[in-house]
Order: sequence, then structure tokens, then C-alpha cells
Amino acid sequence: MSGQKIVLIMLIALAVLYAAGVGLGLRGGVSGGGIGWVEGLSTALTPRLDFEKLTGPCVDRQANSFVIPPESPCEVSIPSFKSGTRKMSLRLTAGTQIKGRYGAPAEHEKIDKNDESANQTVSIQPDKEVSLVILKEGGVLLLTCDNKAKAPCQAAVK
Repeated sequence: MSGQKIVLIMLIALAVLYAAGVGLGLRGGVSGGGIGWVEGLSTALTPRLDFEKLTGPCVDRQANSFVIPPESPCEVSIPSFKSGTRKMSLRLTAGTQIKGRYGAPAEHEKIDKNDESANQTVSIQPDKEVSLVILKEGGVLLLTCDNKAKAPCQAAVK
């Protein structure tokens, strides 16, 4: 391959990345105080988790959400996938706060020694969407409703 072709391919690749970054900005995917454009692009390209494959007592398939009784943890099983990671976004729709902890199986594939994606902790609060990266080995999501009103919490899944 000639040097001109390599330069042309690199320019095209940069143009595609630039267009994707601008597209995310126009869709509201990137804000000044939010995630960086590289992380935003990575998140946009990660497939979503198939909610229908989750199992657990708080899984509400009709509402596409989790309904968690107050102060009673709910364990959700996440099956493994053939390849790649999946993304699951959660938004609080009822209650004051849900605490969540995702854990991958011990035999998960480690990307590097500092890999923290196998053990993630989140706090889902009103007006805040939280995303989890689920490894291809699946795992367990433990959700706890922290609601002073003693009513169930609900988190919509995207």
C-alpha cells in the first residue's frame, strides 16, 4: 500500500470519529460536565442488555423495570453472552434511591489488573440516569431500595 493511501485512510477514519463525536453532541450525549467524547462514542456503540433474559423476583417485564421492596435486597441474575459486553441504563421512577452492585463471576476475563468493570457500585437517584457495563460472562446485580416512605422503589431499564 502506498503512503498516499495510508494517509487517505487515516484521514477518513479521523473524519468518521469527528462526525460521530459531533453527532453525539447534537443528540445531547456529551455535555461540558459529563463524559468525554471517546467514552460517549464507546457507550453509543455498546449493545444494550436484553432485559427479557434477566431473572429475579423484582424483574417486571411488562414495565421493563425493576420493582424493589423497601429495605429488602433483590438479586437479579444476568446470563452470559456469546461475545462482548452489554450496557444497561437505569433511571429511578419511584422511590428516593436505589443502591446497586454488579458482580461478574470469579472466572471472568480480565482486561488488565486494574479492571474494575467486574465489580461496580451505583447509586440511582431521581433525575439521574446511571449506566452499567455488563461483562460477557454475565453475573449478579444486587439492588436495594432506600426509601424512607416504606414504599417500593422502581427503576426503568433502557
